[in-house]
Amino acid sequence: MDRALLDTDPHFAQGCASCHKGNESGADKAAAHQGLIKRPSDDLGVCETCHADIAKTYKTSLHYTTAGQRH
Repeated sequence: MDRALLDTDPHFAQGCASCHKGNESGADKAAAHQGLIKRPSDDLGVCETCHADIAKTYKTSLHYTTAGQRH
């Protein structure tokens, strides 16, 4: 993780667990990553908390479907 990104990206203000879940009180890596969601954008309910308008259309977007790469 780029430390400069941590200081400038607003997504990190609430901590990793706000999107990735897991266990923030885990004493070691295994415990902290229990229940971790690697790609929170796969569950749009996670993103929808802060980005309702984007989440509403994301599943049909070219970025998500990669439809533009099919041809």
